[in-house]
Amino acid sequence: MSFALLFSAFGYGLRHGFDWDHIAALTDISSGERSKKRAFLLSSFYALGHAAVVMVLARAKLIAASNVPQRVDTT
Repeated sequence: MSFALLFSAFGYGLRHGFDWDHIAALTDISSGERSKKRAFLLSSFYALGHAAVVMVLARAKLIAASNVPQRVDTT
């Protein structure tokens, strides 16, 4: 895997993190909290949960791709 591909994927992931739905979710989570520490903690757990789902789906995709029979995979 090339460095350029990894760098691009990382850049797109960072850009995706600033999409309106993520900003709205973080704002909703943190704006209701009086304690800045608790707001930061809840927002961090939201981000970690999101990252965990992405990692699980990526791993499932990699496993599924390695199990595709050769006659089906024409690339």
